[in-house]
Amino acid sequence: MSHIADAQRFMSNIPHETSAADRSIGRIVSVTGSKAIVLLDSPKEGQVRPVRPDMGTLLAIDTANTIVLAIVSALSVPVPAHRDDEGEIWIAELGLVGELWPDEAGQANVFARGVTAYPSLGNRVRVA
Repeated sequence: MSHIADAQRFMSNIPHETSAADRSIGRIVSVTGSKAIVLLDSPKEGQVRPVRPDMGTLLAIDTANTIVLAIVSALSVPVPAHRDDEGEIWIAELGLVGELWPDEAGQANVFARGVTAYPSLGNRVRVA
């Protein structure tokens, strides 16, 4: 099997569009070395409380050829709201720990420590 064929089968298993079934919790807004920052999503219409990660939560970031795994290392609200009707920006800092590569069947089952395919700005992040 060629690496291109493996990557194509792997990518066919990854959802590429945001939909009602989208499980993502935010998007990458910064990548520096082995760290990344995620801007967490605001509550969606009709949603009482959005899914928010805790410290130590394992997150997944889909890239072109792999799924990067990261652990939440810090959480913050840079500018807290002063009133209930004001919005806030919530961010999570991540430590990038490894990645999942596609196996012979195209499933992301092969774990490798370290990251070779870094996330890009705008990549969606989900709980692993």
